[in-house]
Amino acid sequence: MIKVLVSGASGVVGYGILKSLKHSGLKVYLYGSTIYNHSAANVFSDEVIIAPVTKSPNYINWLCETIIENEINIIIPGIDDDMYIWNLNRDKINHLGTVILLNSFNLIEQCKDKWVFYKKFKESLSEYLIDTRLEIDGLNFPIIAKPRIGNGSRGIYKLNELNELNDFLKLDKNKLVDYIYQPLIGNDESEYSVSAFFDSNSKLLDFLPLKRKLAYSGYTEYAVFEDIGFEKVIADISNTVLPIGPTNFQFRVEQNQIKLIEINPRISSATSIRTLYGFNESKLAVQYFYNGNIEIDIHKKILNKDFKVIRYLEDYIVYDCNNK
Repeated sequence: MIKVLVSGASGVVGYGILKSLKHSGLKVYLYGSTIYNHSAANVFSDEVIIAPVTKSPNYINWLCETIIENEINIIIPGIDDDMYIWNLNRDKINHLGTVILLNSFNLIEQCKDKWVFYKKFKESLSEYLIDTRLEIDGLNFPIIAKPRIGNGSRGIYKLNELNELNDFLKLDKNKLVDYIYQPLIGNDESEYSVSAFFDSNSKLLDFLPLKRKLAYSGYTEYAVFEDIGFEKVIADISNTVLPIGPTNFQFRVEQNQIKLIEINPRISSATSIRTLYGFNESKLAVQYFYNGNIEIDIHKKILNKDFKVIRYLEDYIVYDCNNK
């Protein structure tokens, strides 16, 4: 039995990982950690553990004590804050003998700040990157203003005209220094999320592209399988950024040009949707990082991908975090 701890178990990424592992066929015991006393985390976990806030001073000590106490074999981050702090404390966690599911140290650090990523790769990935600036000057409407650090659609503004720009500029000046600006590429109907899996040498092993529609929360509302030639694009990008393990690429397409929005160096927020298509990246991660083997091309065994997956709200009766 493999003991797996998934953080952020009450969020869409965390419970997506737990759901995918629960139906993976692997012999796993699933711990879900969450900061919330009231959540649906116990629906997807064998056991729920209440965690301190990631940014609290005692968080890493709590994590190490939890790993030791429960003899956890592998830990998987379900929120970005955990991914970042685990990345900076790899040695301390690895010393416990626990497998920590993280992408390469450098890629996690580079993807944390979108401006840092753009500066690092704007020459080597010029074919795929969107023109990105710290100032709005020189950009034509419509303009996308987004936080340098963040995920989902939180804090993102679409500026269509001068009046909207002026309203945006009335925000706190200290806040504006943390924004980047880009021309709008494509539209809501031309957005793709591609999750790929790489070995320790950054060799592409498998991938699954989805054409998606975003909900207001910034996560996928519904998705359909559609591949418009992403394998070469993913290979080109990965040869430069050198990912390891599960890695999510977000694209928009305009005039047949595929442009990279961002890279999430972790399991995708649409991981449970991909599992329904036969691409279970959580299972692949446990197999590869813990067992040292992997089943390749799982999703290619599904001959009929001509369906749409819709994400919806569901209700559960929850008594407490230790009563399932």
